[in-house]
Amino acid sequence: MMKKLFLSMALLLIFTVGTSIAQDKKGDRKNLDPTEKATKVADKMKQNLNLTDSQYKSVYNIFYNHFSEMKSLKDQYGKDSDELKSTRKQKREELKKELSGVLTSDQIQKMEENRKKHKGKRNEKNKDRDDTRQKKNDSN
Repeated sequence: MMKKLFLSMALLLIFTVGTSIAQDKKGDRKNLDPTEKATKVADKMKQNLNLTDSQYKSVYNIFYNHFSEMKSLKDQYGKDSDELKSTRKQKREELKKELSGVLTSDQIQKMEENRKKHKGKRNEKNKDRDDTRQKKNDSN
């Protein structure tokens, strides 16, 4: 009897710790400061697009400024504001223009292809998640 109780408590503890770690990792991704975000994006672009050192520095600065602006806009307007959404769209267009001044046409093309692939994977993942939720709701 004690062994079963001990085993049950151990499994419950493992499950609880695992869940909290998974939530912490997800939250950390969203709460990066502009420096960390810019570094992450610039590093990924350097790897995927074979950026030169000069391009890397420029891309880093562009993204640092972009993420800093976005952070201040979120603080100013609030996370779900309609004004923020329209401003965000405008800022993305400005970001693309700035990047086009630094990257070659081949790099821009490859970046767009990678973005479309990533967006497709994200949409599939969201669809799968929504299907799972729907099945769960239907069974209740």
